[in-house]
Amino acid sequence: MATVPSSGRINFTDIQTVVSGTGPVWLSQMAPLVGLYKNDIVTVGAFAGKMNASRAGLLYRAFAGYFADDTTWFDARTETNSGLTSNFTSLSTSTGGIYTNTGSSTTFSVEWFGYFYAPTTGSYTFYTNSDDASYLWIGAAALSGYTAANCLVNNSGLHPVQERSGSITLTGPGYYPIRMHYGQNTSGYDFTASFSGPGIIRTYDCTGYMYYGLGAYSTLLANSARLIRTVTSTNTDGTYYINVNGTSTPTYCLMNNKWDGGGWMMMMKATRGTTFPFASTYWTDNSTTLNATDMTRADADAKYNIMNHGMVKDVMALWPDVGTTGGSISQTEAWSWLVNNYYSSGARCTIMTGFAAANSRDSPSYSDPTTFPGFSSSIWSTQTPSKRHVFGGGSHLSANVKTRWGFVFNENEPDVFTSIDVTGGIGMDHGSYSSGDFIACCHLTIGLNRSMRVELYGR
Repeated sequence: MATVPSSGRINFTDIQTVVSGTGPVWLSQMAPLVGLYKNDIVTVGAFAGKMNASRAGLLYRAFAGYFADDTTWFDARTETNSGLTSNFTSLSTSTGGIYTNTGSSTTFSVEWFGYFYAPTTGSYTFYTNSDDASYLWIGAAALSGYTAANCLVNNSGLHPVQERSGSITLTGPGYYPIRMHYGQNTSGYDFTASFSGPGIIRTYDCTGYMYYGLGAYSTLLANSARLIRTVTSTNTDGTYYINVNGTSTPTYCLMNNKWDGGGWMMMMKATRGTTFPFASTYWTDNSTTLNATDMTRADADAKYNIMNHGMVKDVMALWPDVGTTGGSISQTEAWSWLVNNYYSSGARCTIMTGFAAANSRDSPSYSDPTTFPGFSSSIWSTQTPSKRHVFGGGSHLSANVKTRWGFVFNENEPDVFTSIDVTGGIGMDHGSYSSGDFIACCHLTIGLNRSMRVELYGR
C-alpha cells in the first residue's frame, strides 16, 4: 500500500490510499477529513497523519443466534465471521457470501457499522427489506444508545420479507455514522438495504458511499482495536480513536501480533503506589477517569474511559518493572498475565463489571495460581495449602483480604480463605497497593514482596 509522501507531489494513488485503499475516490471526500474546500490548493501537509483513514465498505459481523429485537444483544457477543462490504443487493453480498440469499431452519444475526458519505446537502432515504427484523440508524444514534425508538428505519419483529424506509436531511459533503441490525429466526430469510439521495437514484451497491473508519482520525473512529486489526492486520502500536460510549476517544492500543495476536486497548496503568487499591472508587464508579490524556506506556497512574465502557472478553496485564520478561505471552518487554474469555464463558463486559466484587469468581483457567503461565516464584510469594487465582476479590471464597485480579493464599486447612496472609495482583487490599506482591506472615516462598507497576488491557 502506498504511503503519502512527506513532501513533493501527491500522486492520485496516494490520495486513494488515504480514503479507501482501493476503488474510485473524489477529492470532495477528503474535505471533511483534512479541511479542504472548493478553491483550496491541495498540499502534502493537508494529508499529514491521514494515512489509512478508512476502508471501503461497512464492517459486517455475523453472529449465531437471533437478537430478538434487542438492540443491545450484539454488544456482549463475539462474531463468528466479519468482513467489509459496500454491496447490499442481497444477503449474500451483504455478508461476503457467508449467507446465501434465502434459506430456512437456522438462526443468526448480523450487525453492520461504518460511515455513510453524503456528497451534497439534501434529503436521503434509506431502505431495509428483510425477513425477519432489521433496523437502521444514521448519525449520533448509530454510535451509542441505539434503540428501536431512535432508529431511522424500523423493520422490527418476526415477519416475511417486507420493506420499510426512513428519510433524513444530511449536510454534505460529510461522513455520518451508520449502523444496521438484522436477524433471522428460523423459516425463510433474506435481507437487502439501499438508499437514494439528491441526484442519486436508489442504489443497493453503495460503493463510494460506505466506509469503515480505522481509528486514525477522530471523525472516523473504530469500534475497537481488535476490529481495526481484523480489517487491517496492522502491527503498529499507538493511539487510535475508539468509539467509547458514543464519543471518539483516543486510546492507546497494542496491535503487534506478539501480544497474543494484538488488538488490545489500555484500560488503566499504575505506578508503584496506592492509587488503585481494592477499595478505590476507580473500580466501582464508571464516570471517573484519571490522567486520561496520557496516551503512553510511561510510568504513571491513569484510568481511561475505555475501562468504564469498553466491552471486552479477554484481559492482559503487563508488569514492566519486575525484572523478568515472558509469563503468559512469550516476549521480551515485560512480565505478562493473559486470560481469554475471562467472564461468563466469554461474554463481553466492561472491566468495571468483570472485576466487580459482586462477580467474584475463580479464574476460568488455571484456578491454581502456581500452574498459571503468568506465575513465577521469583515474582509472586506463596503459602500452602490454600491457593486460588481469582477475579473480583475472592468473596465467593469468604476471603478476608481481596484483590481485583490476582492470587490469594492461606496457610490454614485446605480451601479455607478466611485468614489470607499472602496476595499478589491488581487492586489489592494488602498494602492498599495498586498492584504488587504482599506477605503479611507465614509465607512458604518469597517473591518480590513490594508494590509494582502494571498496565491493564482488554480486547
